[in-house]
Amino acid sequence: MNILIIEGITAGLVEHFEANILPEALSMLMSLSNDISRLGYKTSILIHKKYLDFIPISKLKNITVIKNTGYNINSIRKVATKYDYTYVIAPESDGLLYKLLIILEGLHINSDPDTIARISDKFRVINDLEKTGINVPKTLYLEKYRSERELQYIIRNLEFPMIIKPSIGAGCQGLRIIKSKEELRNNLRKLSVSYKTLILQEYIKGLPASISVVSDGVHYKILSINRQFIKFSEIGYWGGYTPIRGISLKVIENIVRKISRLYSGLKGYFGIDIIISKDKVYVIEINPRLTVSYIGISKTLSVNPAKLLLKSTLKRNVGYEISHQGIAYFRKIRFNDQFSRDSAFKIYNLYKLYTPPMPFLSSPAYAFILVTGSSFRKTVKDFRDLIKDMIKNLRVSITT
Repeated sequence: MNILIIEGITAGLVEHFEANILPEALSMLMSLSNDISRLGYKTSILIHKKYLDFIPISKLKNITVIKNTGYNINSIRKVATKYDYTYVIAPESDGLLYKLLIILEGLHINSDPDTIARISDKFRVINDLEKTGINVPKTLYLEKYRSERELQYIIRNLEFPMIIKPSIGAGCQGLRIIKSKEELRNNLRKLSVSYKTLILQEYIKGLPASISVVSDGVHYKILSINRQFIKFSEIGYWGGYTPIRGISLKVIENIVRKISRLYSGLKGYFGIDIIISKDKVYVIEINPRLTVSYIGISKTLSVNPAKLLLKSTLKRNVGYEISHQGIAYFRKIRFNDQFSRDSAFKIYNLYKLYTPPMPFLSSPAYAFILVTGSSFRKTVKDFRDLIKDMIKNLRVSITT
């Protein structure tokens, strides 16, 4: 079986993005492609020419790299027809994931495009979930910036702090925590320039986490519950660890069962973002695609997760018994110093980073570190020791 994997950013299908999501994109691509290759399938990945010098080809085992020279998503189908199946990893922003799957209809092994379009609307998802009895934060929908009087009326049922974010977007894109009316006014003006629709959401205190699931549209398997590191000071996702233990599986099972029934078009791997508060588990949104937690699951799961992903998308048995061995701690770091491509790869190889820094963008370079161990405490210690060693020996400034 020949399989093509397309990751939207590294394939050059997204022209404008924040540099801090580049290691997320590359880490998912590397992890999944290596896992599929280990299953014995002929595996290829599509990489845009401007990223080729920064891709650690030596870490891609028995994987063919295809060079993409343009940004035209319509040309993707021609490439995909040469393979038995194509799997797409792409953000929902600007409808990219949906558009790619429509173009690749009949060739891809992702979720149903109509289901993805429905799930990509975060406000619609909140309404859907609330009707099923799933706990969700109070959420308000905004189409455009409102007058002061209208705004006062709209937010009367929300208290500060609150969350504002695009109603359609991927991950933490455009997300802000709002602590006052003045901040709300300022952010509404700024975000309205880039996004047509926004949502205001109740801020839930608790532990940010996610649920990773594989499904064939009827049957599902919960792979893991994962911790998420979300920064509001530098808005974004900074990694996490897997698995989390000590959480009521009955509650998690109930959430996944309801979502699977509600969205039967979800196939393969998908993620559910949650907040674990003192007395409830709240669902924040659904990611109908591969998520970064996959890179940790790949290191700890007793079964190759790519095997479960492929079998579920092809509507075959997903009833494997699974377990986790140890903890995988994966963290994004930022190099605040400018350096060359050669220096980036030297750091990458010397310290065995999960992804190399990519300093070709004008902003600072980001990378992922992944540490595995027998306990959470050990992985955190190993991570911190590694950072200290890099700062001391390389004389670089690093933000974690």
